[in-house]
Amino acid sequence: MAFLAFFFLLLLHALYSTINFARSFWRLFFKRRPSPLTARRRKSPKHLSILFVPDNEIDHRTTEQCLLESVENAIRWCQELEIDQLSIYDQEGIVGRNSRTIQEYYGAYQHSPEREVKTKLIDLVYPPTPPASEAGSRPLSPDVEIENQSAVVTFRIPQTRSQKSLLCSARGGPSNIKLTPLTLHILSADSSKRSISAIASSLAHQEYLRSKYTTVHKPFKLTVPELESAIEGSNGFSPPDFMIVHPLHPSRYNRAPLELHGFPPWQIRLTEIYHNRSRRYYRSRLMCFLPLHIKSSILASTLTELEFREALDHFAGVEMRFGK
Repeated sequence: MAFLAFFFLLLLHALYSTINFARSFWRLFFKRRPSPLTARRRKSPKHLSILFVPDNEIDHRTTEQCLLESVENAIRWCQELEIDQLSIYDQEGIVGRNSRTIQEYYGAYQHSPEREVKTKLIDLVYPPTPPASEAGSRPLSPDVEIENQSAVVTFRIPQTRSQKSLLCSARGGPSNIKLTPLTLHILSADSSKRSISAIASSLAHQEYLRSKYTTVHKPFKLTVPELESAIEGSNGFSPPDFMIVHPLHPSRYNRAPLELHGFPPWQIRLTEIYHNRSRRYYRSRLMCFLPLHIKSSILASTLTELEFREALDHFAGVEMRFGK
């Protein structure tokens, strides 16, 4: 009897492996091309987040160029699709360190025929900084806002845009495509667990002040909406509907499990996640003989429009159940 059970399980495993192999083979060689970028889809995200995964086999200069080019493309695609918000995250903070470059690129001046003035194309929204004060002189109102040291840089990109390349490379004539306004959030590792830790410290400090200067002692209560307001408030960012995880070295992460690399955890409770597992074929045995900058240029992969369209088709086809 035990032998029959073993044989039956072995047969099931063999059948399961065969089906998986056939499905993988079919997807690899008979994969349907994604819909065009501006095609009408069943649903599109209102807030898109892109998580870039750098790789230590790619040098810093190539990584920076690859990220800036991907950010430039993603901004243009989101504006064409009328996506309201775009969040960019990389754990090493490379995009964050280039936020001033992005601001200057989209902050070029353009002459408006309707108004004989020059208007800036991008407005950087800085989080409000309260004046320094002593701990004992801080207000003890129960409506005081929780301080959020979230290190989120937010840009507002209006409808028009600069024609100059973000990487200072010429790209021919100007485009006539009208792009909708877009809110861009640049995130870093400081926007994640450190932000939650700062909020927790602020809550503890406020509770200490209340208990110290009030005679009526009430138990501490914190509701989910209050915590949500603190994390996603004016200094934070709202939860994205859809996230694209894009490794800069896709072939290395083709079979690796999904990792979020320190992305802010609170905002992705109900986020649909797409892991880009596209492979690039090259002769890996020859890589060790190449200089680092040549090797990096071969391994690095920007986010292409084809991959972006595949991700949008994935989001349009998923069924999301949020419950009551």
